Amino acid sequence: TLGEAVSKTWTNATGDLNWYTSGNWSPSGAPAAGEYATIDRTEIVTVSASSPPVSFAGLRLGGANAPTLKISTGLAASAGWLEVLNGAAFLQNSTQTLRLSSATVFTGGLLTHTVNAGARSYALNLVATGDFTVQAGATISVAAKGYGGSSGIGTSGSGPGGGTAGGSGGG
Repeated sequence: TLGEAVSKTWTNATGDLNWYTSGNWSPSGAPAAGEYATIDRTEIVTVSASSPPVSFAGLRLGGANAPTLKISTGLAASAGWLEVLNGAAFLQNSTQTLRLSSATVFTGGLLTHTVNAGARSYALNLVATGDFTVQAGATISVAAKGYGGSSGIGTSGSGPGGGTAGGSGGG
């Protein structure tokens, strides 16, 4: 837990919603290894795929508001713990394995990933080296976010959601 050691607080002072914009944090600068961070504003904070891996000693999403963290890159090897509070969401926008020291999803918190289209581009892929706690009333939602198999006539699907071709030729 954060206790008294909150190092960085999300402000979105620049208005660009980018994790790595220094002016969006108080004090200025994105969280680094060994620093604790809190995001508690009802907005979608983004980490683009071209960004370096995210670092933190601990990250709390939510509190009084309902933030979403949309992460399209990895987590640094030094990534710490994650807490997703009531109304907050952690949205993975990649297939990378994201390693944490521990994770807790509190009642009303959400873990999910972006909807896939024709290929597996997104997955919820979290690993905790310590405890991974999902409290009653918390949600891990991946329903209807897979990708379809082949849709060609006479061709069976392959991959999650892929079905088999039916029917027979005329003659």
